[in-house]
Amino acid sequence: MQHTAALLATALIATPASAQQPAATHKPAATTCHVLIDDAYRPAGKWSGYHPIGRWGGSCRGDLADGLGAIPVRTSQGDEGVFAGRAEAGRLRSGIININKGGFQMIAPEQTETPEGIDPAAWASNLAFNNAFAGAAEASARYRAAGNTASANYYARLRAKLIAGQPE
Repeated sequence: MQHTAALLATALIATPASAQQPAATHKPAATTCHVLIDDAYRPAGKWSGYHPIGRWGGSCRGDLADGLGAIPVRTSQGDEGVFAGRAEAGRLRSGIININKGGFQMIAPEQTETPEGIDPAAWASNLAFNNAFAGAAEASARYRAAGNTASANYYARLRAKLIAGQPE
């Protein structure tokens, strides 16, 4: 059955602002595809979503992010962090933004197929975290393959942080 989940829900999980994202002077990952800003995140002309501020480290289709990966972003609240998760046709679809100053922000599809008897919000959260774990692992592997050990290690630590921070 179809259920609606919030596009963006701020998780009320405090996390330390420890490991910051790697400096832009490091070698890039093997991909150079793009993440788009979706007009759906700007209702009534007001920006309410995210803005990519770095490069996508993940799968691509053509020149657009498509599949698992990670990218530094700035939220509409002005917070910077890193999105890890799944993109489709250049749009961040399902995952978690690890906010640098602490906390997480979930990005989930408007509608998801929810198994009978499962809470739709819990289902969307679980899906977002699972995509985030896999996206961080994908980014880590791509940076490692490109010879960028610092970024590879950052995304491996991000994956561990997301796993430790997932609500039960």
